[in-house]
Amino acid sequence: MEKFLLHFAKIVGTPTEASGSWVHTFSPQETEKILKRGHLLAVIGLTEFAGMSEIAAVGKEMISRLHEEYYGDLESSAFHQLQNTLNKVSQEAKEGTEFKLDIGAVGVVDNILYAVVNNGGKLMINRNGEIKPLLDETNTLSGYLQNGDMFLLGTGEFFRLVNEEVLNSALDAQTPEEAVEILAPSIHGQQDGGAAAIVFQVFEGKVLSTPAKPMREKRTFDLGKRWKVRIGNFIEGIDEKIKRRIIYLKANREKSPRSQKTLISAALILLVILAVAVFFGMKQRKNFGLTSQTSALLQQAKAKKEEGEGLLTLNPAKSRQLLLEAQDLLHQIEATGGQSGELTQFRQELEPLLGSVLQERQVEGALFFDLEIIKAGALGNNFILSGEQMIILDKNQNSIYAVGLQDKKSTILAGGEKLPGASFLADLNGSLYVLAEQGLYQANKNPELKIKKDEEWGSILNIAGFTGNLYLLSSGEIWKYSPGEEGFGPKQKWLKEKNDLSQALAMMIDSSIWILTKNGQILKFTRGAKDSFNLTGLTKPTSGPVAFYTNADLKNLYLLDKGNSRVVVVNKLGEYQAEYLWSGLGEASDLLVNSDEGQIFLLAGGKIFTINLK
Repeated sequence: MEKFLLHFAKIVGTPTEASGSWVHTFSPQETEKILKRGHLLAVIGLTEFAGMSEIAAVGKEMISRLHEEYYGDLESSAFHQLQNTLNKVSQEAKEGTEFKLDIGAVGVVDNILYAVVNNGGKLMINRNGEIKPLLDETNTLSGYLQNGDMFLLGTGEFFRLVNEEVLNSALDAQTPEEAVEILAPSIHGQQDGGAAAIVFQVFEGKVLSTPAKPMREKRTFDLGKRWKVRIGNFIEGIDEKIKRRIIYLKANREKSPRSQKTLISAALILLVILAVAVFFGMKQRKNFGLTSQTSALLQQAKAKKEEGEGLLTLNPAKSRQLLLEAQDLLHQIEATGGQSGELTQFRQELEPLLGSVLQERQVEGALFFDLEIIKAGALGNNFILSGEQMIILDKNQNSIYAVGLQDKKSTILAGGEKLPGASFLADLNGSLYVLAEQGLYQANKNPELKIKKDEEWGSILNIAGFTGNLYLLSSGEIWKYSPGEEGFGPKQKWLKEKNDLSQALAMMIDSSIWILTKNGQILKFTRGAKDSFNLTGLTKPTSGPVAFYTNADLKNLYLLDKGNSRVVVVNKLGEYQAEYLWSGLGEASDLLVNSDEGQIFLLAGGKIFTINLK
């Protein structure tokens, strides 16, 4: 187990069209990775951006590549791998794109810190009240940590905006959160999105996100113990009398029938008392759950609860796993019928912790729009976001509808006989495309066929647009169409190797391509190659997933799990974050997420509902 744990807080600047910044933190769950690579913290700042792709996509791709490179090879030393990772990611990011890059990363392995900064990043430390810079511009270092060390890792733009007095004041704060509060006024509101920093503090052993409450002495009423004390005293008294009687008899060498009867009576009394003690002991264990087996289970549950509580902030996924294991042990104890004051107190301590990590939110969907207002008998099958509108496809009537997110103004964009067999929608830089029998049409009042159906496509399962390109998902390939002089150029195979995608349900694109399958699995592909991605920490398996949603601006994936009437939220490492529960979700067929308004939109037949994000 690692000797030092981290407590951190982040700050990033306001993004602009030409600048953006990101902070990435990760703590692996696998034992080998935590031993060999430890915790990873990184800051990235992009300025003077003039690339063809979106700046958000570039930043997300760099974060993904940092993670892949640093944890992908466990053979070399952590320091060597961290240096290679930053060099490689920096070189890859600049291929074919113009911008200024600031990047810095720290690896904390056991009790050692490794740090690398490139192109303007800096690292500072407060150790025992002494504040000083450790790294700047382009440099590397490694060194041993001390309990309570406070660090600040930031991009060059961050240090340009924050003066020395504010930096010293922040690093002199008691916690990273307090430090970020001091730094925020210098960063927020500035027209410079390249500023990013992370303040982190190291502690020995297990660390809580807030100061630990003093443990109260736990007192339990032990009926068996009380009876044992009383009976023991009683037996000692009788035993002493018997001993004195025997000594007296020996001294006087008397052997009378009466003395023998006294001894027999005393023996019988002892047997009765012993039987009473056993009876009360068994009853006490049965009624109060203090058998050796349930007591051992309770101690295991307590240990898991304490470890999970210590990881609430540092590693939420691991914390959730431990607390759920503690809950399972509690259920095993309760199944035996055992109860005790200690068990009751443990249950009361565990329940609020479970509530904080499971993030199960019971909600009620609100009706946002009824498609009958647009057209009689209108039914939506799937929908997408395009600017400030929702675009809905009605397969039954071969129609496409638009509904405003703010004003709810609605219209029929296209449909009827002009779009026979319409099946999927895609938005490409504000232009709408629909897949129909003859191929891909640009959707408007007079739909234009832009890409003729190609027999080599196979069965098309979904389509999507991203950074000027159209992508078609088939059962064995992802076809890419890039802009050409007259519409689109020839199709290209996007995948680097063959993959079975026959079970695919939906496709989403940020800097990677994400695919949802019928069994609830989510596949991730980056630059044409399959990435490692697994869902972890779910409260229960998915049942009948039908749709999911993400984009380059969202940090999470939202999965519509129709069979469980819920929307599951996971981050882009696959770690469970929360879930929204509503019985009406069992009728939904598609979902969208508008992070600006903090809403989930759900399409259910002829109606659109909303759920507020919390």
